[in-house]
Amino acid sequence: MRKKELLEKIVASTGARQAVVKPIVDAVLQELGEALARGDKLVLPPLGRVSVNKSKEVEDGKVYVTKVRQPSAEALEKQRVERKEKQAAKKAAEGVAETVEAS
Repeated sequence: MRKKELLEKIVASTGARQAVVKPIVDAVLQELGEALARGDKLVLPPLGRVSVNKSKEVEDGKVYVTKVRQPSAEALEKQRVERKEKQAAKKAAEGVAETVEAS
């Protein structure tokens, strides 16, 4: 996929205008590129975990050999359910705290 295709897909899926999406995508790609150059591990669900295994200097830049570990659809669904449960428990606890404070 090329950047142009990525922009088109994001515009189609979000309904946002390309003039709004493009600078955001550019900024995200810039940050990801800098993080990989530093050797940072990226944890970006649902894309997965990305890490640099090897890098080498070439004439016109650097080549990075990366490893991407992507969770299965079942694991992503389990994470989504766990997040919803945690959010519900947090809201319930906040409701109890507000009731206690009001008393």
